[in-house]
Parts: sequence; C-alpha cells; structure tokens
Amino acid sequence: MKNVLITGSKGFVGRNLIEKLSQYNCFSIDEFDADNDISELAEKVIKSDIIIHLAGVNRPQKIEEFANVNTGLTESLIEIINKNKLNPKIIFSSSSQALLDNPYGKSKKEAEDILIKLNKEFGTDIKIFRFPGLFGKYCRPNYNSVVATFCYNISHDIPIQISNPENIITLVYIDDVCSGIINEMKDESNKLFLDINPKYDIKLGELVDILTSFKNGETDYITDDFKKKLLNTYHYYVTAQF
Repeated sequence: MKNVLITGSKGFVGRNLIEKLSQYNCFSIDEFDADNDISELAEKVIKSDIIIHLAGVNRPQKIEEFANVNTGLTESLIEIINKNKLNPKIIFSSSSQALLDNPYGKSKKEAEDILIKLNKEFGTDIKIFRFPGLFGKYCRPNYNSVVATFCYNISHDIPIQISNPENIITLVYIDDVCSGIINEMKDESNKLFLDINPKYDIKLGELVDILTSFKNGETDYITDDFKKKLLNTYHYYVTAQF
C-alpha cells in the first residue's frame, strides 16, 4: 500500500484523479487543499510515499499570489522533505505556460526549477507534466477553461464571445490526464518531463460549432474520439450546478 498525498485535491484535476484512484486498492489517499492550514502540511508530507502536487492558482485576485502559492507552496514541500530527510516520488502539475513570459508561467517555471534542483542534488524521483488546456467534468465555467465555459453557456443559452474564431487551442481530456498520472505513480523510469497524449488542436470557431451541434441534438453516430470526449463533457454541464 502506497501513501499518496494530493495537493489541490478539491480542484478540477484533483477531484477527477481521486475518483479514478478510488478504483485501486493499492493507494491510501491523503489530501491537502485551500481548506487546510499550512501547519498541517508537514505531517501529511512525512507519511507520504508519493506526492502529487496539483495545488496552484491561475486567476488570483492579487498578482503576488502566483508566487505565494505556485512557487511558495512548492518551497514549503521541499523544506519539509529536506528537513526530515525524506525521499518521496513527486509528480508536479505544471503548465505549457511555464515557457512563457507572464506571471503565471514564471511562477510555474520557478516551481519546476525548485523540483529539478531537488532531483539533481538528492536523486529524488521528480515527474513534471506541462499541461496545455484541459477539459472534462468538474471544471468551473467562466473561469479559466474555454471548453467548460462554452459547454456551460451553450447548454444554458448564455451568449458566448469569441474575438478570433480562427485561433487554435491545444486540449487534453481529463481522463487521459488521470491515466497518465496514475501510470507515472507506478513507473520507475528516470524521465523528468512527461507528456500526455492524445492532444487535440482545434479552432475556437470549430469548437463552438461542435458544441452547438450537441445542443441541437446532433449526437447520434459519433465515432470521432475527440468528439466523444467533448460530448461527455457537454452532458456534464447540462445539469451541473455552479
């Protein structure tokens, strides 16, 4: 039995991941989220074999929260690990924006660098996923997910706005994300940066057209894998309450 700590456990990825992990009897799950006090973190880290570090902010009220949470919480984790001479596997949820020059991307890159340093100095097993846009159930609409926003608004007859229908976005489905994380929980390879596949590139205008077709009842005989995943997501937002 592996003891697994999930930070950000009540977030979009965390909720889906815990749901998937409940199907396994080889993991004991502990959670750390915004509801927890930072003083509770050490006890949870000390007893963990695997830490899945999902906690973070991407739409804070104050810009300094990027550093305080995305970088600061990672620093707190490493401080506890070093102080207690621990050696857990750490799986980190980063972002494709870590390569961009914006406050969110910079905070994610700084967190990556902290973890990479731990890997180089002590050989700690670090796995870093740089996620693009994610979609699936439990994601809050009208926040930071275009798919969640479009699904919710279209299904509830709320107008949507697109500045450039030709803009292409890259998406990954949440079930594929969870499968990738779970595979790495069991994997012993020394690869630092990891990828999730399949990825889907789509124009915003095309995405709206597909979701609108679902609204119009055009859901029979869908064989395309991406459209099936979009349809599953759309169905969730038809009845979801926020």
